[in-house]
Amino acid sequence: MNSGVEQYVQGLIAEGGAKETLGFTVDQARALKKLSESQLPDEALWIVKMVQAAVRGEATEVDIKLGRNKVDVSFDSQKLPTALKLFEQVRSGQLSKDPFLLHLTTGIRTSFAGEGVSFLIQVVGPDGKDVVALSEGETHHIQDPDSCSQVARLTYVIRRPYRMVKLGKALNTDVRQLLKGTAAEHIELLTRCWASPVPLRIDGKLMDCRYDSPLMFRSYLTSASLSRRSQNIVSPPVNCYLRYYPPEAGRPFLKVDGYNPGPRKEVQTGKGEAVLLRKPLYLNDRFMEWVYENETAGRVLVSPLGEGRRTALYFVQDGAMVQRVPIRLREAQKVMGIEFGNDSSGGDCVIVPVDFEELDLTQFAVNRVEERRNEELRWLKPQVLDCSDAFIEQVSDFMPLNISETRFKGTLAFAGTAALPVGWSFGLMGVGVYAFYQGCFAGINFAARKSVQRLYRGAYKKDREKLVNLEFTDLEQPPI
Repeated sequence: MNSGVEQYVQGLIAEGGAKETLGFTVDQARALKKLSESQLPDEALWIVKMVQAAVRGEATEVDIKLGRNKVDVSFDSQKLPTALKLFEQVRSGQLSKDPFLLHLTTGIRTSFAGEGVSFLIQVVGPDGKDVVALSEGETHHIQDPDSCSQVARLTYVIRRPYRMVKLGKALNTDVRQLLKGTAAEHIELLTRCWASPVPLRIDGKLMDCRYDSPLMFRSYLTSASLSRRSQNIVSPPVNCYLRYYPPEAGRPFLKVDGYNPGPRKEVQTGKGEAVLLRKPLYLNDRFMEWVYENETAGRVLVSPLGEGRRTALYFVQDGAMVQRVPIRLREAQKVMGIEFGNDSSGGDCVIVPVDFEELDLTQFAVNRVEERRNEELRWLKPQVLDCSDAFIEQVSDFMPLNISETRFKGTLAFAGTAALPVGWSFGLMGVGVYAFYQGCFAGINFAARKSVQRLYRGAYKKDREKLVNLEFTDLEQPPI
């Protein structure tokens, strides 16, 4: 404070005298409601902060149950305080310096937005069970030292009235969540928490969490694009390659997702780098991945292919995407002022970790985002050229199938089961028909496969030739 202003304030204080000391009480429910309204840009983001807290707290799994006007979040962590201490931190309105507590208290505080909300915080640890519940403006604290657990586990349950979502989001979400009034939380989980290194279980089902998850592009996969996908045989949604890059000193990092799609073969690229190839390649599968021994990475480069897979830069903090920034890697074509070729069916996506210091006060936007985009574009060009060369070398093994692995294997199992009662004669006849089919149409299938591979090889070579003399930073980038 300015010294002159401070002297003036002190002078005003000295003029008066204390008459009496009084006490006052605070309506905890109303106080929490006021605090919750100034925390995050969207009230549904509280569930994302809970996932970020679980990642920071090194949880083994996050269990989320979405009930009727009710959300239940549970995870374990050695960093958990007692329920009473946690509630006092939430009620104080202070921002903790501990990233784990900052995520956790912000999430709980923001979840209390709106009228008619009640919640329960339960922590079961080595010292017993500690429960704090707030309902109808009254707080209840219960302790049970006999209920112990070696690893502390938090259970947070919130109940609130039905919440509506915007029409655009409602058209692209699960009808069951709309009926239960938890669609807003469900949407945020799917669109932001695909980068979580901690397994997420929603209503008992594991979420597809990995750095090339189809959930990355969920906001673009409308019902129309999904119906077109089933007819797109040449370019079904798959991931051409994924590559991890080592973290830089003093910079935040990402945990390697550990995704293992199934049997893969290891080959060497022209530069002597070891890569893993997936063959056959099913829907949303990963074709090529560079062998990476570390547990953490500084960046992840993904090349998705398919309807709605748009080129973008993803900023991730503690397992959640905090901001998506569109990028352009090729010149846009304009016809009569209308722009075409906006990388809507494939490209290269970069996943970059960020820390609290790089985010603004909302915790869901990156500071100096235009400068950060240019920095990443300068880094990206040589990496795209190297990865494209490696993909072109291995394209002879690239043949995506327009079916998921689960459905493919399920169809084979069903066909095998149905054939059992038929008997040996019909079984031998089926083998003969299958052999005849393969003999007659193997050449056609081989030719079709080669034509598709030539298509991909030609497209990547064409893009590579354009990239050599093109600087990404010179392109007119899309608005953020």
